[in-house]
Amino acid sequence: MSLPLISFTPLARIRRSRLFPAPARVLVRKGQQVEPDDVIAQATLAPRHLALDLAAGLRQPADEVERYLQFGVGAIVSQGDVLAGPVGYSKRVVRAPLPGKIVRIQQGELVLQIAAQPDELRAGLPGEIFELVEERGAVIELIAALVQGVWGNNRSAYARFVLLAATPHDQLTLNAGDERLPGAILVGGACLQPEVLHIAQTSGAAGLLVSSLGGDLYEAAQAASFPIVILEGFGNYPIPAPIFELLASLLSQPEEDHFMALNARPWDRTKITRPEAILPRNVNPDSGEILAYQPDLGLIHPGQMVRLLGHPHLGRRGRLVDLPGPSGFASGIQGIGATVRLEEGTDLLLPLTNLEFIG
Repeated sequence: MSLPLISFTPLARIRRSRLFPAPARVLVRKGQQVEPDDVIAQATLAPRHLALDLAAGLRQPADEVERYLQFGVGAIVSQGDVLAGPVGYSKRVVRAPLPGKIVRIQQGELVLQIAAQPDELRAGLPGEIFELVEERGAVIELIAALVQGVWGNNRSAYARFVLLAATPHDQLTLNAGDERLPGAILVGGACLQPEVLHIAQTSGAAGLLVSSLGGDLYEAAQAASFPIVILEGFGNYPIPAPIFELLASLLSQPEEDHFMALNARPWDRTKITRPEAILPRNVNPDSGEILAYQPDLGLIHPGQMVRLLGHPHLGRRGRLVDLPGPSGFASGIQGIGATVRLEEGTDLLLPLTNLEFIG
């Protein structure tokens, strides 16, 4: 039996899909190098419609408008084209305010489908196009460090990062006058004060990567306009030592190693996806074998450290004590149970599916 495994790797070939949810025109080719702002696909997902009151514009009864029409349904028109008229001594006309296609004319009203600008899908990462996904997008590969978290607010950013902790146990505090904050992803320990989120927002920070978050800040973090990823859970937990050491070491390297792609996507057990930070590494790909990262599972055994996923214990940690098998729970459901001893010594019987393995 196994549990989901949170991953941290200082060096691997990371592959990430960038896909449109609808048919799109893919603009890149396999093997092409891309930067985070490069457009890799385009699609028009939601054309816009504009209703024009021809009767009012011509000052004619609705049932008289048809005799003054210059185009029919299905016609493609340019901006400024006369749609109806001229009428009367002043030669009143109605012109197309924008280019588009006439999709309906009824009861003196004309509906114009606007030629909308296509939506653009950007790479979001620097790397190489590893694989094309027909009419959807592409898979990008890069050599990077990977740091996965337990919670995110479903936003993303790519920017330089700033480590605001001298030790893994330092709580995150911010100074509104700190010139490092604008445009940066801020990395720190436990975020427990509301003013931290406020200063990050007003200073123009690109995102937050924190070890933990105060439970009373959940709603503010969910509503933040920038990505927030929590590494350890809700509460007061330090930055894991290996992650702190990696980040500190990267900041001693050349500037190209000071960037991070922060993807605060929600955790999805079915897709094996998590909120994460990807840190591109300036490593010669021919310097040695660098393996591709693969999502993993950890084997269950008593004594194993686990993190709790379900409310009201989301983010808390403990140690697996026993696997009693089929069990009934307070919610009324039946399932495979696990006895977990929390850090303060309390034992809980929980559904096995509400746990994740801490490697």
